[in-house]
Amino acid sequence: MNCCFPWLWESGKSELPKLQDELFEWDHLLEDAHHRKGFCNAMARKGFALLAIPGSLQENIGQMNGLAEKFFSRPREERCAVGRLRLYRNKVIGYRELGGGTARFLEVHALAGGGAIPNPKVPGLVKLAAGLHQSFQGMARQLLTWLAEDQGLPPDALLQCIDEEVLENLEDGDCSASVLRLCSYGFESEADILEAERQEEGSVVFDEHTDSSFLTLAAVGSVPGLQFRDPSHPEKWLHVESGLAQGKYVVVFVGDFLEVLTKGAFVAARHRVCCSEDSEGRRRRFSMPFLVRGQPNSIIDTTAFLAKEEGMPLLRLEGVKYSDLRQFLDLKGDR
Repeated sequence: MNCCFPWLWESGKSELPKLQDELFEWDHLLEDAHHRKGFCNAMARKGFALLAIPGSLQENIGQMNGLAEKFFSRPREERCAVGRLRLYRNKVIGYRELGGGTARFLEVHALAGGGAIPNPKVPGLVKLAAGLHQSFQGMARQLLTWLAEDQGLPPDALLQCIDEEVLENLEDGDCSASVLRLCSYGFESEADILEAERQEEGSVVFDEHTDSSFLTLAAVGSVPGLQFRDPSHPEKWLHVESGLAQGKYVVVFVGDFLEVLTKGAFVAARHRVCCSEDSEGRRRRFSMPFLVRGQPNSIIDTTAFLAKEEGMPLLRLEGVKYSDLRQFLDLKGDR
């Protein structure tokens, strides 16, 4: 990853007026082709867009924020009881910590047939996670369909490795490829780490990178912190969550797989995460990005699509295993 940059956040200042061209309403996208065109243009121009989401999804996100806080607040032995990061049918699940507990992550996958894995024993969390997973997966598949059609691509060219909305492509007991990542930054710190954070204007808790996903759908966090490089001014960071209420908006951005498959028609968004002080003066942030990924053992093959129409912005791949391509893209995203 690149080195840390000074945080450019200025308290009380909103970037929202500057990002109006990247703000869209999900219900409006479903109904209006012109609105969809604007969304696709924003994704091609900036690599991200902001979505105002339906009330039912807002409610579920709000509930998950509360349940996630309960989980991350539990004693360390209880948090770790769900299991360290491990493979479950070739997908990474489990719990991990960085920085002495300052950063905590729970990787949650939906199970075919119902439920989610792992189960952190917080009442209601698994059921809610499974519901959110289905909502985000369905939304992502629709967004990828619109992005493909905008470029004159058959949607199946981008969707061929991605799970169905309710995982009907999988056998019961298997789990989703896409992951709902529950994140907590700065919830509890050792004294020396806290002191180091106080010496900075702002704290970069996840340095600059791109995601090895097709898309990432990130509900706005508990405090502003998600920042993107401005393609027009690479030295500038865009504070995309500034002025947006938690739980009411989702930031959608391009991952490495979409960039590669569309030959750069959509460029993976370079981003980082910072952690500011909350309303109680604590340097703390909760977030839940949903990373849209393909099944590791699936095969990407675009030759049949290109045989029908050459010249499309579609990379020619013949029988490439998804996990092999991801291994390469993981290295790219970290550089």
